[in-house]
Amino acid sequence: MIIEVSFIITVFNKAKYLPITIHSILRQTENLSCEYIFVDDASYDDSIKVIKQSFNSYQKLTILANKQNKGPACCLNQGCAVASGKYFFLIDADDILVKNSLKIMLDAIKKEHADFVFGGYKITNQEHKDLLNIQLTDNTDYQVSSTPLDTVLNGRYVRMSYLTTKELYLKSGGANDKIFIQDESLPLRLAYNAKKMLTMSHSAVYAGKNDNSLSKNKLQQIHDRFYAYYFALLEFTQLTISQKKEIYKRAISSVWKAKRLSKELIHSLFFINYLKTKLIPINPNIKELSKYKYFIDNLKNVRKPL
Repeated sequence: MIIEVSFIITVFNKAKYLPITIHSILRQTENLSCEYIFVDDASYDDSIKVIKQSFNSYQKLTILANKQNKGPACCLNQGCAVASGKYFFLIDADDILVKNSLKIMLDAIKKEHADFVFGGYKITNQEHKDLLNIQLTDNTDYQVSSTPLDTVLNGRYVRMSYLTTKELYLKSGGANDKIFIQDESLPLRLAYNAKKMLTMSHSAVYAGKNDNSLSKNKLQQIHDRFYAYYFALLEFTQLTISQKKEIYKRAISSVWKAKRLSKELIHSLFFINYLKTKLIPINPNIKELSKYKYFIDNLKNVRKPL
């Protein structure tokens, strides 16, 4: 059987949310050939048990169970490495895929011959079960970009709501496994290697109330954001001057936010440098940026990939 779409979902202690997340995924795929790949990152709740109970023998289910916690970026790459679909749908284990989303995004990526689609993402204070009735209509619009990296650098594409071709994911190298969370690094890599991307005008993925989320660790977010942009400057060899300046500005901004959040004494020279990047885009200085790595590396309560 030829698989059209592979769902890749990373899991860590999400037993509470998985039944509704899985239900939101399965209702999308009645007329499609799909597989479902879950990468459990050493959960100590009933996540694996819940996953197994949610599927029948006719559905193509794969569970990869890590013995040690590696982090979501590494897990995402693990799942994609065994996926056989022409397209990958990437979604978190505690989010809701809105009704009709897969069909609309799949139709759009085929029609436009695009490399990937960002489905949009909305955070709410609603219970997960209350989000199941939201749906996208068949006439949901989307924006087309032939300059994906510029689009990503000018927006906020930091949540898991992606339909991407397998070809693009593999070409881009997937999530940067030197960074714990992929939220910032993955869209940069996809966009840098893509020729065309789409952005849905209405959110395809919703998040409800969550008492167990990495997104609550602000220093972790800032740490991973810094390294996403730091590695982008090092790895992306075909950047325009304006792209380099924007990436550098975002890296410096991450250091500024980390210093404020950790109540670190802010040196006047750094403050001047920060203001320069905000007011007048300046040429990247990798040596200058490297000086801040020690500070970023030593932030408290920050996880690194195993």
